Amino acid sequence: MHFLSSRAINPDAHGIPNEIFARVRELLTEQEMSDLTYSVGVINFYNRLNFAFPKAPGTLDSLFGLDKAGLK
Repeated sequence: MHFLSSRAINPDAHGIPNEIFARVRELLTEQEMSDLTYSVGVINFYNRLNFAFPKAPGTLDSLFGLDKAGLK
């Protein structure tokens, strides 16, 4: 977690500290590190997008056909 949180806490930092990077390299392959970093970035993007454009719960139910169940 230090691998991702160190960048998230300080977005002005220039990369990941060498000691954290070395510890992560012992546990993950380069592909796994890339996949993990990409996944967290995408989740972060969608969280920020949802924060910027909030929708009331159920607003998009009809778009996905969920209103046919008659749930209120």
